[in-house]
Amino acid sequence: MGKKHNKENFNKMKKKIITTFLLIFFFFSHSYSTELKISGTKRIDIETIKVYGDIKIQPSYTNEELNQILKNLYETNFFEDVKVSFKNNILSIEVKEYP
Repeated sequence: MGKKHNKENFNKMKKKIITTFLLIFFFFSHSYSTELKISGTKRIDIETIKVYGDIKIQPSYTNEELNQILKNLYETNFFEDVKVSFKNNILSIEVKEYP
């Protein structure tokens, strides 16, 4: 009876470990699924916008972080207009370059 009881405990522990691992994997695989969309560029490279905007891909953004990206891009004097938004895990940056 002791071996059967130990085997049952081992199986329960194994199920808990697997469940925990799957939950952790699911959380981390979806938490960093932010997509970056940059539109409106004609002459300025998207990588340049990422660097000058100091854009870091992360799971979410505060209003302060979005405003900082906006400020960083305006300070380049490359753009007449810049719009930054974060919705449905998509960081959208729309720029209008100076002529």
